[in-house]
Amino acid sequence: MDAWTEAPRAVVHQDMRCCCEALLPVDQDRCEGVLVPTQSPWAAAERRGATRLGLRKPNDTIAIMTNIAHHQEQLQVETVGPGLLEISREVERVVGQSRVHVGMAVVFLRHTSASLVIQENADPDVQTDLQAFFSRLVPEGDRLYRHTCEGPDDMPAHVKAALTANTLSIPIAEGRLLLGTWQGIYVWEHRTRGRSRKVVVHVSGES
Repeated sequence: MDAWTEAPRAVVHQDMRCCCEALLPVDQDRCEGVLVPTQSPWAAAERRGATRLGLRKPNDTIAIMTNIAHHQEQLQVETVGPGLLEISREVERVVGQSRVHVGMAVVFLRHTSASLVIQENADPDVQTDLQAFFSRLVPEGDRLYRHTCEGPDDMPAHVKAALTANTLSIPIAEGRLLLGTWQGIYVWEHRTRGRSRKVVVHVSGES
């Protein structure tokens, strides 16, 4: 088979370290319809004049991370009742310990009656207003609820958690979370009494 064959769309492969918009180097095996190169194609590509045909060097394409580091910690967060509790510093600490320079932090809350949100951390009135709005939106004592065995605040807490999130993904650059100037990461407690909440922070990327 010739070293090049037509492909319908751009393909990026970590062994190639390049992107071909019109042609894909093959030299190779076929695996479930995906052309997989068995050797680095760049030298051969230049010999065949592939640059003029659409093959671009790695600097012109999305960076491909080849040495991925992973770091994971579980945080124990003690809440004091309904409201938002910021954990940005704790997550930043985990990112710093991971030594990941560029990548992603995934923050996961292991509960169904609390949630995670990114919200403004400059004016505490924002948090107060959010709590007031959700209390009006999802009131306790609604006759609609059948799940009442854990108290009148439990089912509303589940509904509030379903309306928000239990997972956040935050990009990392230069070893820091790419949060906006006024953004903070919060655990939002929806139960009446405080709870001990477990938050998993998983960091992955290039170190």
